Amino acid sequence: MDRETIKIANWSACSIKSKIIEFVDFLNKQNIDIAVITQTHLKPEVNIYFPGFRLLRLDRTCSGGGGVALAGGSAADLRRDIIKLTRRRENGIIAGDLNAKHQPWGNSRRNQNGTFLNDDLQEARYAILAPDCPTRLSRSGVHSTIDIFINNMGDNISLPVTHQELSSDHYPVVAEVYATVESNRNDNVEAEVNDNYSNYELDVEEVFESTLDYSPEEASDSQEDDTNDTLSLASFIQNWSLEYKIPHAALKPLINRLCIVDRTLPTDPRRLLGTPRKEPDLVKIEGGQYWHQGLDACLRRVFWDLNQSRCISININIDGLPLYKNGADQVWPILMNIFDLPEIKPMIIGIFHGKSKPKFVEEFLKPFVDEAEPILKSRISINNNLLSVKIRAFICDSPARAFIKGSVNFNSFHGCLKCTTVGERSNDLRVNVFPVSNAPKRTDEGYRNRSYGEHHQVYKVRENEKLKKIFVATPLLRLPIDMAEDIIVCNTNS
Repeated sequence: MDRETIKIANWSACSIKSKIIEFVDFLNKQNIDIAVITQTHLKPEVNIYFPGFRLLRLDRTCSGGGGVALAGGSAADLRRDIIKLTRRRENGIIAGDLNAKHQPWGNSRRNQNGTFLNDDLQEARYAILAPDCPTRLSRSGVHSTIDIFINNMGDNISLPVTHQELSSDHYPVVAEVYATVESNRNDNVEAEVNDNYSNYELDVEEVFESTLDYSPEEASDSQEDDTNDTLSLASFIQNWSLEYKIPHAALKPLINRLCIVDRTLPTDPRRLLGTPRKEPDLVKIEGGQYWHQGLDACLRRVFWDLNQSRCISININIDGLPLYKNGADQVWPILMNIFDLPEIKPMIIGIFHGKSKPKFVEEFLKPFVDEAEPILKSRISINNNLLSVKIRAFICDSPARAFIKGSVNFNSFHGCLKCTTVGERSNDLRVNVFPVSNAPKRTDEGYRNRSYGEHHQVYKVRENEKLKKIFVATPLLRLPIDMAEDIIVCNTNS
């Protein structure tokens, strides 16, 4: 008896049309024999081609989304693998995004589909195989394992493995099936398959002919042999256009010309570069627009596999920078990094864009503080483990530091952020100087009680034909931080 391995990939693509190049690259890199693709979002009139693979499709025509596909190697390879998997009536595998959640296969909660599967399979001879890592990434941060394998092959199938790649909200999952084949059997393996396979093969051929715009008989051998070169060309164009900042208007005629000799290249630069089609959720605030990704989303993306409770410290950076050398456009990002994990790059919590800095600090910081306040005062639950978060420091330059604290700038008479010294004007130096160096230090209590008079910023509003001063109420006062110590000040005003 000979033992052969068939690798099966299970992926929910969330629209496969724009992801063909990266998916075929994944299939070749992982040596996949058969791929089960759900959520293809294909319409019958749309033709796609996987270099080196045959494709069986069932598109959803009654509504948007949906659709499934089965991809295999060449026609002969696909027949051979299906024969091996189905030659005995008792062997069977069901793979896909079944939207079935239950605790036995790694979900924190269960739904109706999961309850049905769990109860039904206890009475049947089938079992559910799921990877150790989640397969779907939720925007809310609650990840789930719903891309699974249902089978009754016992030890003849391996534990699936999640591969954290490909541009979908689902990760691809790969399992290996061990097919035992008699070494002395002849080439006519179809004789050992159940009688329904001949009808199945005709159905496959019919669907192939009606859905593919590519016929292997019409292709040259050199085109099939150059699959890896094609993928390398696509990757090269992507990297080249990003490195040299090639505009879409210049890139489009280039790839349209290359598509004459390489039909796998997308004809639209947005598809080639994976440009997101969904516009970000922008909130209009005074002076510009604000986009908020969220502190919670950043933390859950890093600690999605948290297996024990822990405490972390984070640094927050807020600063403004111009978008162009000439022009008033500027952005004010709110960034964070995890002090305990310096190898992780800084992450974006939110970004403001406008012609100047945000006019009101209350509007600018409110989304961040609204989200951070409960996180800092309680904890985040991930995989039934608790993540405690503490803000270690706000790291800003002097203008940004004064802005977020609601205090006057550092070069004002009352601008010292460390102590209560009052500055004087030096006519010789033409700057403000602080002659007293041993004044009382500023404290968190003093900031919260607004005890420092002219050190606090004010808004001037007109009431009854009179100007009235109102203290700037920075939202940072709501956070469990030390307003004097945690918003750090360096030894020089830089």
